[in-house]
Amino acid sequence: MRIVRLVGCAFVAMSMTAMAAAGQDAAPKPAPKAAHAAKPSSSAVSDALMAKEKAIIAAVLANDKAAFQKELLPDASLIDENGYMTLADFLGVFDKMKGESATPSDMKVIMVNPGTALVTYKLDQKGSFDGHPWPALVYATTMWVNHGGAWHAAFHQESTAASH
Repeated sequence: MRIVRLVGCAFVAMSMTAMAAAGQDAAPKPAPKAAHAAKPSSSAVSDALMAKEKAIIAAVLANDKAAFQKELLPDASLIDENGYMTLADFLGVFDKMKGESATPSDMKVIMVNPGTALVTYKLDQKGSFDGHPWPALVYATTMWVNHGGAWHAAFHQESTAASH
């Protein structure tokens, strides 16, 4: 959770600095390229993180709480249409999930910095939580952090796809 707060605070600070700087100079100047701008990745790290994301999905489908938990930081959290949950909250209701299928597609990895990455994807899924069906399609993002050479999920967010 500390990582999420740090990233959020850094974003707010950068935004405020940019807004203040924009108001000081009336002549437009070309924007300098950021030295550490987030960018898509196609490296071995990217492949490893996509594999880890798929392992988490497989653990949920197999109702394998231990395999699921080993990929996450102890203070990880998630948010979906039902609101915010800590990992402890989620593990407490893990057995209420009954997954039938879950197929990720359009997976992309965005390297925020050498120790932080976002994995984004669409997830076609079928299953239920406490007897209520899962949304058929969600857009998901997981923030991964590297601690001592090991990548772990710190935050996961899902948005239910709009029905048109």
